[in-house]
Amino acid sequence: MPASNTRFGSAPSVAKCKSITLTAKCGEPVIMPVVALGLWKVPADAAFSAVTSALDGGYRHLDCAPVYRNQAIVGAAITAYLTEHAETLSRRDLFITSKVFPSPTNLHDNFENDVRNTLRELDLKYLDLCLIHWPFEYEESSLEDMWMAMEDLVKNGLVKAIGVSNFSSTKLKRILEIAEIPVSVNQVEMHAMFRQEALVNFCNNNGVHVTAYGPLGSGDQWASDGLGRKCAAEERLLSHPETLRVAKSAGCTPAQALIAWIVHHRMCSCAPKSVNPSRQAENIAAGSRDFVNNNKILGLLSTLDKVEPQVRLQHGAFHTGPPESGKCFRTLEELWDEDVSYMLDRDFERPEGFMLRPSQ
Repeated sequence: MPASNTRFGSAPSVAKCKSITLTAKCGEPVIMPVVALGLWKVPADAAFSAVTSALDGGYRHLDCAPVYRNQAIVGAAITAYLTEHAETLSRRDLFITSKVFPSPTNLHDNFENDVRNTLRELDLKYLDLCLIHWPFEYEESSLEDMWMAMEDLVKNGLVKAIGVSNFSSTKLKRILEIAEIPVSVNQVEMHAMFRQEALVNFCNNNGVHVTAYGPLGSGDQWASDGLGRKCAAEERLLSHPETLRVAKSAGCTPAQALIAWIVHHRMCSCAPKSVNPSRQAENIAAGSRDFVNNNKILGLLSTLDKVEPQVRLQHGAFHTGPPESGKCFRTLEELWDEDVSYMLDRDFERPEGFMLRPSQ
């Protein structure tokens, strides 16, 4: 794993979130706080207050994307906050992640235009980290082509570090074989109900840091007042008996137990979403070095390694379909490059023509 370093902003009194060092261009270190504010599913009308309260509570890492449709509001909140706290906080104290979506043609121009649009929305001059959001591959643009376009973003000074999201070890290996600039991060679904041991081990062995999205199980996706989707798991992660047992024994909230498991036990980072200031404060506190102050708590967290069943909640079925659908992947197995038999008989949305695997 990369060496860890602590780096904090100074406005106002903030939680001391642990950070890690990413390797970027020519070995230049980039310091990334390990708990980010996840901005997926944050409504535009709630984004300004959510970002402001997060920065007040000590967050210095914001996880953005154009498809979240709130970047302009996030940017306005960042600008207002830095202006108000100009004497104690500057742009270099923040770590901003965003993403690009692959397109069939002209990757260099498309990626550069997308990043420049993101920078305009966020009112920034550079991104600390930019990720390929999904491993979509087209006849005219391979994964390798995409990575070369990503490297151009670094060479042109638009981003400091680059990485990927939702990449299997099979797809990531192709990038690693041709990369001139290191793959800093692979952001994937990872939590106690989908531990991704093989992928995390592969990334660790190849110097790629893993960031977990959906670390709390994305419960708002299944809620009737959220996205109202079907949930592929019988249990909800935050209310899973093992989560509740660990939280009670450790004297923390269930969310804190799950975040601490990722940060201190798995040695990964995460991007939990919350618009509630008190929950934001609880989440960032779980990323503090002081949160895990003895081996007993680490031992409690390790019991989350036994949570069953293991099931992918962010299944990605909407990215699959028959050739005439225009989707890049025919089956869920092709998307994730894994045995997807654990999804058999699970209740989740299946687009027209959906196939779990070729032998279906």
